[in-house]
Amino acid sequence: MPKIHIFQLSLMVLLVFTMFPAQAQPEPGDIITVPTFVQLNHNWATPHYGTFAFPDSSVMVKRIMLYITIDCPDAGCDPWDRIGHLRVMTSDTTYVEIARYITPYNIVGPGYPGSCDWVYDVTDYQSVLRDSVTLRSYIESWIGGDRGWQITATFEFEVGQPRMVAYRVQNLWQDDSALIGDPADPVEETLTPITVAIDADIDSLKYRMITTGHGQGNTLNAAEFSILWHDINVIDGEDTTRFFQDLWRTDCPQNPCSPQGGTWIYPRAGWCPGASVIPWDVDLTPAVTPGEEYVLDYNIEPYFNECRPTNPDCVDGITCTDCNWNNTGHTPPVYAIQTQLFFYRLTPGGRVSGTITDGEGLPLANIPVQLIGTLPYETTTNDSGFYDFPIVIPGTYSVYAYQFGYEEGSTGLFTIEVDQEVTYDLVMPLLPTGSLDGHVAEAYNDGDVPIPAAFIELLDTPLFPVFTDENGNYVMTDIPIGTYTVRATGLYHLPAEYQVTIPPNGTATRNFELIPIYSFEEDNGNFSGDGDWEWGEPQSSGGPDGAYHGIFSWGTNLDGAYSGPGDMFLISPEYPLGATDPPYELSFYHWYDIRQNWDGGQVQISTDHGENWELITPNTGYDFDRCVGLGQTPGYTGQSDGWQLAQFDLSEYAGENVMFRFWLGAYRNDGNMGWFVDHLVVKGQADINIVDVEPVTAETQVPQSYRLYQNYPNPFNPVTTIRFDLPVATVANLQIYDVQGRLVRAFRDTWFEAGQQALVWDGTNDHGEAVKSGMYLYQLQTPDVTQTKSMVLLR
Repeated sequence: MPKIHIFQLSLMVLLVFTMFPAQAQPEPGDIITVPTFVQLNHNWATPHYGTFAFPDSSVMVKRIMLYITIDCPDAGCDPWDRIGHLRVMTSDTTYVEIARYITPYNIVGPGYPGSCDWVYDVTDYQSVLRDSVTLRSYIESWIGGDRGWQITATFEFEVGQPRMVAYRVQNLWQDDSALIGDPADPVEETLTPITVAIDADIDSLKYRMITTGHGQGNTLNAAEFSILWHDINVIDGEDTTRFFQDLWRTDCPQNPCSPQGGTWIYPRAGWCPGASVIPWDVDLTPAVTPGEEYVLDYNIEPYFNECRPTNPDCVDGITCTDCNWNNTGHTPPVYAIQTQLFFYRLTPGGRVSGTITDGEGLPLANIPVQLIGTLPYETTTNDSGFYDFPIVIPGTYSVYAYQFGYEEGSTGLFTIEVDQEVTYDLVMPLLPTGSLDGHVAEAYNDGDVPIPAAFIELLDTPLFPVFTDENGNYVMTDIPIGTYTVRATGLYHLPAEYQVTIPPNGTATRNFELIPIYSFEEDNGNFSGDGDWEWGEPQSSGGPDGAYHGIFSWGTNLDGAYSGPGDMFLISPEYPLGATDPPYELSFYHWYDIRQNWDGGQVQISTDHGENWELITPNTGYDFDRCVGLGQTPGYTGQSDGWQLAQFDLSEYAGENVMFRFWLGAYRNDGNMGWFVDHLVVKGQADINIVDVEPVTAETQVPQSYRLYQNYPNPFNPVTTIRFDLPVATVANLQIYDVQGRLVRAFRDTWFEAGQQALVWDGTNDHGEAVKSGMYLYQLQTPDVTQTKSMVLLR
């Protein structure tokens, strides 16, 4: 194929110039977007060129991201997996490859998503992505007409200061079609060793190899479908440092272009249809000395291909099906090879460091420290309380440190210059503490029904939550002073949260009334159903795999299709909407599989004890306005795609006593599974009383005895928290068993301070494997006591 010169205009060359509008100097954190090719059609192996305006070298860049999208022209895609790349042209004949991908294979089916999107971090190439940049986009597509692929490529520059800058990239071995396995054309002649001079002022050196293998029908099905290693050797006289990798990917099925056809799911030698090509990066810094010369030697595992035209012993029909290369299953085993060296320097700047101690002069370790100003920096203190920002771009800054339970530490504004070193020590005394207590009861019952085992937590803090006792009371101690959001969560109740301020050496009180959730676990909720409506455990043969919450729900025929024709009604008890203020709302979760448009599910309301009913409409509307089975009125119909939330505004019924009716109207039986309802809530039944109590003096307390609490939530899926009280500091074990007494998970020999402690179990065993649904026992063991409780995992 003739060479294409990018600076000559022709039908095969696209020359595009874009200019930045006049604007202020970019600030740290700004994103500069550079659009380049937009839905540019690629076919018949034709390269495309464009020249674009990129940020100039005065803009300091922290990160550069490249976004590539391919999609089908109106005439259709190329059905074969092809190699594609994006390159920066550094002259008429030289280039640097910055991205490679493989197009999808046989995506003619209806499941294809329509486009493929890939993201590349190209920050290392910033030395060639400045000012005016000429790009070459290419797909090796041998399909003509209007078919092929459309390419869109967009760059995003994040303004900021990196710790190190790749100031130079150097090409090493470049070959788009290196034949392997043929002694008549040995790949070793392409991969001859290269002598490289290492810059004297580098701080880091990285080697990158972008290699993909392609070809089939050969010995071992190389190079596409077999594992061969490749390596890079750094040679210094008699000394050699070797780095190697198996050129192989097993993640081909996990890519954004799924699903595809044919063999796309098979592992391959870096060639995954529909995926971006992942470079192999090697840090060569430990193997080199700045200012010295080294020999770099790149090798591919030796391979001999018997099934090739130049092998005189290749017998047609015996050694191979066809000795000659063709396009029907016997293609040459080749590697597309691009290798590069990146030279890095640390960004010049000053240094800010210091030590952080508490009020008694003791060092504070693991304290997050921020440097706020011209550019943001973050670090943490070490075990000696020392923090260090070794390279800070010149500018104006302040140091800020925060740790829960301590006073904030900060400095005033200061300036830093190149090579300047400043020290700022901070003192962060412990904050005084207070306590929080309160009572949690069920709403709409005048506070007379306490909620035991309610979960009380201070959000966005590391403090352990607590549970209410059997009377609905709770106490949290040793809380640093300040204002927090406290949340109460009770089983089968909606959570509630409020602001609370903790006084020094005192107690704040926050009581809760939680709105009940009718989850139908303990009973049927006083609902009544006719026709196919049943209360119980849903079966996959008749609907969802399980209830939305817990085990039980209401549904039409729990283990089979609903019947028809006919009407089926589920009727609720009566609820008084007696609250003074909104919200007034009905909400529930439902699952449905109802014959599309013919049958339907509808919610109705009655304000006269069920004598008359009228339609109410969900906030998001029904699926269809004229369901035949509902008498040409609106309803849910079709499939819900899992459990979905439904909400109904009841404001116009405030002050009324209301009932609800769930009407499934079936025109005929067509094998659909019906309608299932769970997790129902009626808001606005009464005013919710929230009582704030003035702080009083109180002493924080350590638990007086050992106590193992009921886990929360319970039942759970798949994460639950197990809490326990320790009156003294001790070593404790927490072990989880199945009902046969077999050990499932063990938290052994852990040292705990006195107080309330907690461990989280994620539903896995000691091998990290998910355990099945069922009852489990958890046991707390200390040198003094052993206590055991049970819990239920529902997946």
